[in-house]
Amino acid sequence: MIATPAATRVALVDVIVGHKTARVERPLTYAVPPGLTVSLGDVVRVPLGSRELYGFVISPPRGADVAPAGMRELAALADAPRAFDATGLALAQFLATRYCCSLGEALDTIVHTAAVPRVVDRFVLLEPPDAQRYPSVPPRLLRLVREDFADGFGLDALLRHPEARRAGDRRTLLAAVGALTRGGALRRERQ
Repeated sequence: MIATPAATRVALVDVIVGHKTARVERPLTYAVPPGLTVSLGDVVRVPLGSRELYGFVISPPRGADVAPAGMRELAALADAPRAFDATGLALAQFLATRYCCSLGEALDTIVHTAAVPRVVDRFVLLEPPDAQRYPSVPPRLLRLVREDFADGFGLDALLRHPEARRAGDRRTLLAAVGALTRGGALRRERQ
């Protein structure tokens, strides 16, 4: 058997995606990009479908000669402290087995949720929206976006703003933001 040089080997890790953000209960395997060092319990950003979500590394990195076809890489190591160690993972595995829950649910009881960052969508105004171009968007909301949110906004801030709540219910506001984004008045940025 011919030995593969260490430089061409790929490191793989198993990740549990944040339970409240995805309906994936099994660990997913990701390749570790060159130059990134991760270990058990680290909080990482991972691609899942068209989104990037936070998750926990639940295995030490293991080597493989070649990454399987279609294997995606970790997006980034989060700027957060390690969420748990080997003892915390063992406790979560015990809880998952004992109480018939997923490992993600068991980790939720061990990891303080405020310690884990969230991917936040922020909307930036590209051009002042015109009422005639966006007839489905309530005029109050157009005025609010132009005047109060000219520097951008997050959905939480918009949905809690008293003037936005006067403009419509949650469904109406989300549909309006979608129309403004599709029309080019807003750009969505993920942070």
